[in-house]
Order: sequence, then structure tokens, then C-alpha cells
Amino acid sequence: MASPKHPAGSPTERRRMTPWKQVTRLDVFYQDDAPPERVGGLVVDRHGGVHFQYAASWLETTRELSPYHLPLEKGLAVIPAPDRRHLHGLHGVFADSLPDHWGMQVMDRALRRHGIDPRQAGPLDRLAYLGNRTMGALTYRPAARWPRIAARATTLDLLATQSDLLHEGTVDVTAPEAALDALEHAAGSAGGAQPKVLIATDSRGTRLMAGIEPRRGDIVYLLKFTPRRSGLGLRADCGPIEQAYACMARDAGIRMPMTRLFRTSDGRLHFAAERFDRTANGGRRHVHTLGGLLGREAAGDGDYDELLRFARALTADARALEEVVRRLCFNLAVLNDDDHLKNVAFLLDPTSGWQLAPAYDLTYMPSHGGERGMTVDGRERAVTWDDVERLAARQSITPARVREMRAAIDACLDRWAAYAEEAGVPGTAITELADAFAARRRALGS
Repeated sequence: MASPKHPAGSPTERRRMTPWKQVTRLDVFYQDDAPPERVGGLVVDRHGGVHFQYAASWLETTRELSPYHLPLEKGLAVIPAPDRRHLHGLHGVFADSLPDHWGMQVMDRALRRHGIDPRQAGPLDRLAYLGNRTMGALTYRPAARWPRIAARATTLDLLATQSDLLHEGTVDVTAPEAALDALEHAAGSAGGAQPKVLIATDSRGTRLMAGIEPRRGDIVYLLKFTPRRSGLGLRADCGPIEQAYACMARDAGIRMPMTRLFRTSDGRLHFAAERFDRTANGGRRHVHTLGGLLGREAAGDGDYDELLRFARALTADARALEEVVRRLCFNLAVLNDDDHLKNVAFLLDPTSGWQLAPAYDLTYMPSHGGERGMTVDGRERAVTWDDVERLAARQSITPARVREMRAAIDACLDRWAAYAEEAGVPGTAITELADAFAARRRALGS
């Protein structure tokens, strides 16, 4: 007999739901290479609004973790979150600690398993659930005692199976508790819509560890699962395609973390990128997405002109401006039209200050309606190289320099088939994307 399955949130599950007292106060801590330091406190008022106040000791550090919406000049003022309807009702920098669609799915299932209705969970409940299992350098205390998600060693095959079921909207009620615990622990605060987990290998990359805490010296990856079949916005060959894109991007001069593919026993190849918010000695780095900086949702309005101005103001580094333009050229050429506000971030280094974070989420994601994730000098669709050159010129990047970037990208696209074959992209997809690249090249102009 087939294993019984119930949709998440079905009456079978809802019967077990019980109310509980919401978290209304949390302390925010920052940790890079030094011991954790208290940044301040979050509190929920009786109307559900979230407020933040800096700790006096943090103000003395002069480090601004969110310079536009939470500047240190606010002092000891109590600062309300800008809008309860967006960013989970949080300030952008704290909303960056929470996952997006996939991570929320995993979190909701964890709550249901422990008899908690996810609809009752407020933003501070969810931050407390993560505690120190966050991306970046911000952590939250006291971590919630519910639910107790155990760190359990597991296999990539088991994580892939449970991720498939959850992504497809089913719950395997016969799954062992250890398997569910492992997925919920490994998912952490992974964002985006695609199923993903955090895994680690030893320093040689030979011993895979999933579902448990990494040790000092381990290489920690964010792994995206390739679905067992196309659908729900994902392709069954998305892992190899993203690996081919990563190799092309590096050869085109774009700064990327180390990436690789992991294979499961069913032959699927899953894309993984080394986490850039962790250091080899176990330190953490503060990461702030462009959306969080601006206080906007991923799908909110954003323009590359705005990104360039923020990159100049934060980093004061001309190389960061060139990197933004190079990524724009690459995204346009390879049909990565989903380059939204959360697909670019800035990283705070404790010694050198703000930097543009390495590129991520570079993959084949054409817009069927022609709209881009971020507009280009006000243009939402039908962008041309003339638009890019005009945008770059405002940051003193000459048309000749833009053409040099384009030439490096074109040289990589001319070798697309070799990159794709090396990554294991199916032959039909190699041809499909080659045709798409050619059509996009014509549309962009000379």
C-alpha cells in the first residue's frame, strides 16, 4: 500500500494545532571573527508593530549594519519598522535574516510538526526559531525552545527525497523523524523558491556531511536541489545549467564563489555554491541584500542605476561599479532576467568595510513577458547595449570599457557547448539555450 500523504495544513494536521504565546522581545547579536556583541533589541507592541533600539555599547563601535534605514545617528531612539505589510513587518536588515518561499515552507512544516499553527507565528517567532542558524552575522536570542530541531547526520539522497515531497505539496507521514529533523535543520534560513539545504565537506571536498553542524575547516555549501521533473517554475536540468553559467561567469571576469555539482543515486546533479558569509576559520560576515537596504520586497521596483549609486556610496570602489556593469551585461546576454533586489548583496568585512558580495543566482531564467527583475536605466523590457552604455557612462565607465566586458562574455558564449557538456547539460538543452543566446544577441543590438 502506498504511503499515506496529506497536504501541508490539511485538516489532518490542523487538528493538532494549539495556540502559544508569541515572542515579543528579542536581542540582536553580531558576530564576525570576534565574540558576539549585542546590537540592540527588537520588541513587538500590542498592535503587532515591530520596533528596534540600539544598545548604547553598540553605538560606540561606529559600525553601521544598515546605513540607510537604521543609521547610528538614530542613537537610542526607538525605531519602528517602516511597513507592517512588507518584509514580514521587520526592518530590512532583520528581514534579510529570514528565508524566502522555500525556507518558509520548511519552517512552517517544522511548526506544524510541533503542534503550532504557522499562521500564529509572528516575525520575532520566526527569528527566534532560527536563533544562530542564520545566514550572515546577525543572530537572535533567546532562541525559541520550540521546535527542537535536532542536528542529525543524513544522506543527500534522503534530503533530496524529502525536499521533492515538500516542494510538490505533499507530506510523507511515514517519514522517520530523523529525516524530517535533518531537512529542517539543514534548510536553516536558505532563501529563494527553489528547494535548498546547507551541507559541508571536509577541507579536501571528499567527505560529504549533511544535517549536522560543520566543523572548523569544513567547506560549507548552499546546495540547490534539481527537481526530479520539470514544473513549478523549475527545470529538471537546472543544476547543470547553473554550474555551466558559473564557470562562464568566472571566465568572463565575474567574482563568484567556488561551485560544484553533487550527484544523488538517481543520477540527478545538484548545484552547490560555497557560502561567502562564512570564513575558513569559522567566522561570519554580515550580508545585506539590496532589497533589505532599500526596505523593499524582492519583487519591488529597482533599477541598475540605483544599484550603481548604492555601490558607489557604500564601497567607494570603482571596481565594484565595473563589477555591477559586468554582471548586468552577463545577465542580459544569458537571459538571466530574474536579477531582482534580493539577488544582489553587499558584505561587511570587519577590516575593509563594505564590499559588493560575490555574484549568485546566475542562471537561465528568461522572462516570458519581457519584464526584467530590475530595470535598466528605467527600461523594463527591450533593453539594448545603448541603454547599458548610457547607464555606465554616468559612473565614468566608458563605452569602450563596456564593449570590452561584452567581448569577454561573448567569447564565453561562443564556447557555451563546451561549458555545458562539462557540466552535464543535456544535448537538447544545449541547443535550446544556444538558440536563445543568439536571439538575445540580436535583440540587444551591436
